[in-house]
Order: sequence, then structure tokens, then C-alpha cells
Amino acid sequence: IIIGDPQIVDNYSYPSRSWLELTITKIFSDNYLHRNHNIYSKVLDPDSIIFVGDLFDGGREWTDKVWLKEYVRFNKVFNPIEGVRQLRQIPGNHDVGFGNGIDFGKYSRFKAYFGNADEVVVLGNHSIVLMDTVSISCIDNNKISQASSKFLRSFEDPSNTYKELPRIVISHVPLYRFTELQECGPLRESKKAFPVSRGNQYQTVLEYELSQKIVNWIRPIMLFSGDDHDYCHIKHSYTTPINTIAETEEITVKSCAMNIGI
Repeated sequence: IIIGDPQIVDNYSYPSRSWLELTITKIFSDNYLHRNHNIYSKVLDPDSIIFVGDLFDGGREWTDKVWLKEYVRFNKVFNPIEGVRQLRQIPGNHDVGFGNGIDFGKYSRFKAYFGNADEVVVLGNHSIVLMDTVSISCIDNNKISQASSKFLRSFEDPSNTYKELPRIVISHVPLYRFTELQECGPLRESKKAFPVSRGNQYQTVLEYELSQKIVNWIRPIMLFSGDDHDYCHIKHSYTTPINTIAETEEITVKSCAMNIGI
């Protein structure tokens, strides 16, 4: 199961709401996520659950003391399920920030509790490539981007052992796309084209050059992303080892939260 952007509600979600209104919103949204988590785990009986980032809403803003309380709360909402592995280590921009806006302390804190996203997990005879694309987008602080950049460069090597199995890439931020040509398809709820923009601590798509490295070096059979909260299904082209053009597909996963508007 792949879970998109829970973004558990906190004080940064609705700053204009009163304490009572916010408390009620937290209770209802937490119950919604918790109940669904246990229902889909029972009905679908997964071996693994993969989160695509933005576990928290204001995670990048919190002091350690408050963040730890939110961490405990998150684990209550998405409680452990016997026999099911939960992969939560992909950070979103709401968890640590984006690119040059990432604070090294907040970045380190997330990884200390959730683990490193730059990892390959073999599931069902596939190499699941978990990528920290918010950190690799940082160009001002090598301490933040170094590990992610090294991980991606390892796939440039044809002898990378993880290339022996079909690859599936998981990234919080969607890859770059030309929205006039790469439309999201009929399952998208919004009638507007997929946004390509950036702002304070966010970027709706990865840079074109980085996106090309991901598809051409890893050559995945499939990519899954989050961040946008709505569904989007497109295709990317890449060059094969024999210099022919092949295609891979990317699905941007809807948010699992009840308060996102989708």
C-alpha cells in the first residue's frame, strides 16, 4: 500500500481557528486516518505500507519538545500492524523543508527517528528505490544533499546490483513535466492543469535536470510521488543502454487525509 501526504493537523494547519475548533479538527482527522489505516490493513492484508512524505504538517517548524509529542501522536494514528512493515523514511517539504530552505537540525531529527530515505528495499522481486528528493534539491549545504546525491549517482553505474531487478522509484516531489503535453488523465479531481511552480519551502516538481537523471540512471518501470494531494498519471521517456527510447509511468498519489479538499 502506498500512502500519500497524511499531514496530520497541527497548530500550523489552521492558524485562524480557535483552540476549540482546532482541537475538534485534530480529533476528527486523526480518527479518520487511524480507522482507515486499520481497515485497509485488515481488508487488503499488505506486506508493506510505504508513505511518500509529508507525515506532519508543521514538522519543519516545531521545536524538539513539540515535535516529539507529534511523533508519538503520529505513531498512535498509524499504529503498528502485526506482520506489516511500515516504510516512513521519505521526508516531505512539510517535514523538513525543501532544498536550500532545509535546516540541518530538522533534517537530522527526521532521519534519526524515521531513518534514511535513500535506500533500496527489495519487495516482491522488485527494487523499491526510496528517494529523498527534497534534500537532494539543496545546493547550498553539502551536508544535506551529499548522501542523496551519492545514492542517485550510484545508479549511473551499470553494474549496480539493484539494477538486476525491475525498479520502482518513490519520491515525495513529482518529477518535472510539460503540462501541455503530459496531462494527468481522467482520474484527477481538479480541473486545472498540474501546477509547475515554487514558493516558500516548496516546489511542485523537481528540476528538469534532476528528473532526467532519475529516469535515465535508474530506468524505473514505475514512479510514485506525492505532494500535490490529487491524482496524476503521466509518462516519462528515457534512453535505454542500447540508445533506444523507452517509457516509464509516474503516478502522483492522492492524499489520504480528510481535510485536504480532494
